[in-house]
Amino acid sequence: MNALLPIAGQASAWRNALTGGAVALVLGSLAYLLMRSWPLLFPPQLFIATAPPGCDLHAGPCAAAFDATRFIRLAIEPKAVVPNEPLRLLVDTAGFNAASVDVEFRGVDMNMGLIRNELMDTGGGSFTGDAVLPVCVRRRMSWQAIVVAQGDDAVHQATFYFEVNR
Repeated sequence: MNALLPIAGQASAWRNALTGGAVALVLGSLAYLLMRSWPLLFPPQLFIATAPPGCDLHAGPCAAAFDATRFIRLAIEPKAVVPNEPLRLLVDTAGFNAASVDVEFRGVDMNMGLIRNELMDTGGGSFTGDAVLPVCVRRRMSWQAIVVAQGDDAVHQATFYFEVNR
């Protein structure tokens, strides 16, 4: 009987090692799932603003205010926006830190697809980039430019409306 004790001890050690490995695998899987689902469980706070109705991007920059201290200002150059011609987008943010800024263009009365442009950070809350709006079969097309500023703890989204004549 004494000859079987080392075998029983080895089996017990293997069982303990397998149990510990299984527990580590389960805990690791749970940690991975929690890490991947964290943004879904705790999304960043979303702030939404719309530029005032009288704002005309053809005349100059427009600002959409979230409150008295936070706003997003959008300017488009050249002032005469023409379809299928390059545009220069200039975005200034104030009152919050933006890590990245995207501008999405959407047709108001007609689905023209989603046109998304990521802007480059030029420092001091300013971002710049290029875009091209597609040609529409209509002579006059209403567009909305949605500026999405991603921050560390919040997302600021500002909507600007404008029209393009071809």
